[in-house]
Amino acid sequence: MPAIAAPLRVAGYAHDPQRIAELDRYPLNAVVSIGGCSASLVSPQGLVATNHHCAFGTIQYNTSAERNLIRDGFLAADLAAELPGDPNLRVLVTERIDDVSADIGAAVQRAGRSDLGAWAAVEARSKALVRRCESAGPYRCELVVFNAGERYALVRQLEIRDVRLVHAPALAIGKFGGEVDNWMWPRHGGDYAFLRAYVGRDGKPAAFSRDNVPYRPAAWLKVAPRGVAAGDLVMVAGYPGRTNRWRLADELGDAIDWAMPNTIAQFQALAAIIRRHSAGKPEVAIKYASTLAGL
Repeated sequence: MPAIAAPLRVAGYAHDPQRIAELDRYPLNAVVSIGGCSASLVSPQGLVATNHHCAFGTIQYNTSAERNLIRDGFLAADLAAELPGDPNLRVLVTERIDDVSADIGAAVQRAGRSDLGAWAAVEARSKALVRRCESAGPYRCELVVFNAGERYALVRQLEIRDVRLVHAPALAIGKFGGEVDNWMWPRHGGDYAFLRAYVGRDGKPAAFSRDNVPYRPAAWLKVAPRGVAAGDLVMVAGYPGRTNRWRLADELGDAIDWAMPNTIAQFQALAAIIRRHSAGKPEVAIKYASTLAGL
């Protein structure tokens, strides 16, 4: 993968100038990460669309027994009414991706034939690359491994720390059908929420402050009111947590026969403890709502 700078473009279609021009209309830095979830910038004023369950921690953060936003939902009438997000929430805007496979490969070659030496070389070189990347500004950098070590990419993301709640539907809409429905198609739940990214008046990421202003992204997604037609480009982009496509048969058998059943049992036991100790205690139930939803 060549170096990609904002606005991000997709490699490929080199033989087709018309397709290249088409891809230029879909800059990928409008697709952002909010830490474990995918989201999209959808306005020039930093509005972010994501799933209801991805914003659940921030909804919980602003919920109390007297003002139950988890149950009732929330809609800010204007910018001033938007609510502070969970302090740990981040909007990560990818600005650059560099293929560093050759760099990592050279480090492994220098390490010799030892597996432990190769692992240590990858660790040391990865940390050096990330350290150099993050020294350039308010960035979060990560070395991403593709295809079980076949390729390595250094991803640089602008780290926005002031993220606010704009709108979330009531729980009966946002989680209609429960977790089972999350894996069905078609779905009938309104699994969505809106956040907004804020930066300092100088345009740089800053901690929460009422003096901050909405982030002005280089690109944002736009609604296509007429939908799609045969022959249209359809692109799915995001930040999935993980993939297991390259597992060996023995690894898959271990997951199905041991890891998954034991994980389910552990999560069920933890959920039962939370439910038992929060029964009849709304303030406790609110504090554990996001943890329980995650389990």
